[in-house]
Amino acid sequence: MFDLIVLILLTIFLFLVSYLLARVMTPIFIYAFQKLSSKTKSSLDDRILEQIKGPLDSLSFVFWMYFITHTIHVFDYTVEIIDKYVVSAIILVTAFFAVRIVKAFFDWFYEEGHKTSKIKIDINLLPFLQKLSRLIIWFIGISFSLGVLGYDISAILTITSVIGLILGLASQETLANIFAGLALQLDRPYHYGDYLRLTTGEIVMLRKIGMRTTKLYDHLGNTIIISNSRFAQERVTKIGSRGTILKNLVTFYVPNNIDITKLEQKISSAYEELKPYLSETQTSLKVHVLRIFTGNHYEVMVPVNLKDINSMVIVTDIINRKALELINEKHQ
Repeated sequence: MFDLIVLILLTIFLFLVSYLLARVMTPIFIYAFQKLSSKTKSSLDDRILEQIKGPLDSLSFVFWMYFITHTIHVFDYTVEIIDKYVVSAIILVTAFFAVRIVKAFFDWFYEEGHKTSKIKIDINLLPFLQKLSRLIIWFIGISFSLGVLGYDISAILTITSVIGLILGLASQETLANIFAGLALQLDRPYHYGDYLRLTTGEIVMLRKIGMRTTKLYDHLGNTIIISNSRFAQERVTKIGSRGTILKNLVTFYVPNNIDITKLEQKISSAYEELKPYLSETQTSLKVHVLRIFTGNHYEVMVPVNLKDINSMVIVTDIINRKALELINEKHQ
């Protein structure tokens, strides 16, 4: 009975001393951190400080409990009894601490950091990455905490693995799209505004890579939505980017009795009309005859450097119209 009373009194005293030390030391740490953060231009440290004020009290409290029980010998009596609970609490509070820091980082990156960072990630993916990192931190923290308390975490890991496998099989396509989107964001083979030629020959502009789908614009302004996993497997050719030029070929067929020299002159005469839609790098129009098609027609290509994807329809229409005018003149 006496031993129990002593244990209770020592425990109460330990709690009170740890609480008082935490209340005294935490404001000192916050004040020192504020002094350091005031000297930096980034608001990241300010956001971190705002997020850790709450868990910092708890972390400081359990830290002092651990420190006192292992430093002052009068508490040796209580070490064996409460030590594992204190360590378990430290692990959980540290996990909570880490979650708050991660939240501060993602909030900062979403609002400010992505504008200057060399790492270009679609900010629409940040909420997903934040949730994923939070789940990982809590899973690791809870697993270690239970392990310290003596629980067999191998059983927990086994159950979690089975549940994860079931969910993974049930949402295999969704997960494939998510990871493909992450790979595209991290690898950055293309950037928003890039002009791409797909395996179908269609020319599109990359608009956005989301969590599950990729959005593209065609030359008519229509939105094309394709799954990330399919887009990642697509053989794509980059043919230009926003702010530069869009390289394209206008292809058409003319009868083989058409004089190619006259055709070239006819199309070249359209240069002034096409000039508002062409890049400054293109100073003339050239006609290339590739081969005879079906024995009666020539396949003709006119390379053009467009200002943007919206000019494609207009330029194609004007060149085809000029070729058609020559064909009509021939048959009159």
